[in-house]
Amino acid sequence: MLNAFIDSKAKRRLLGALFKFPERSFYPSELRELTGISARALPLMLSEMAKAGVLRMFIKRRRKYFQVNPHLDWYDELKELVSDEAVAGVDPASKLVKRLARAKAAILTGVFTGQPQVEVDLVLVGKGLKGARIDKLLSELEKFAGQEVNYCEMDEEEYQHRRHMSDRFIRNVLDNPHIAVFDKLTPRQRRKNKKN
Repeated sequence: MLNAFIDSKAKRRLLGALFKFPERSFYPSELRELTGISARALPLMLSEMAKAGVLRMFIKRRRKYFQVNPHLDWYDELKELVSDEAVAGVDPASKLVKRLARAKAAILTGVFTGQPQVEVDLVLVGKGLKGARIDKLLSELEKFAGQEVNYCEMDEEEYQHRRHMSDRFIRNVLDNPHIAVFDKLTPRQRRKNKKN
């Protein structure tokens, strides 16, 4: 059974990328860029693996997204078989978001983590996050996502207040699978708590 998913270098490369970033869901064009697999071959591989249950597929705004299925019975075995094919570097979407030096926290969710029910795809915390840098970031992320990226920005005080109050919106983001690209707020908060 496993041999059907590793019988070509392209399939191993695809699975290597998906297992390297298991928390991420990918639009096919991002996977093409990440793996170098042709636009003709990739949809067939994704469809085959989704039908077999190796990948989770979800649709948002008529776009298909794929993510490795964490409940796969032979998850560990398949991961081990493709570990040599893992792509180098960090998750491309996270790499883009890390460029926002002024932000205090950045969270990927929604289409980036296989959670289409979450109303946002990116949460940014910090001051002065508007302007050309944000527009450029969103434009680049939208190429990865294959559609408009819904984002929310708030300052540190509002974010901390909403977390403390168990705000429904923040709870929905944090209670669902998400990727904290960076969080400069939590360590400082822990230090304050230790002093009290």
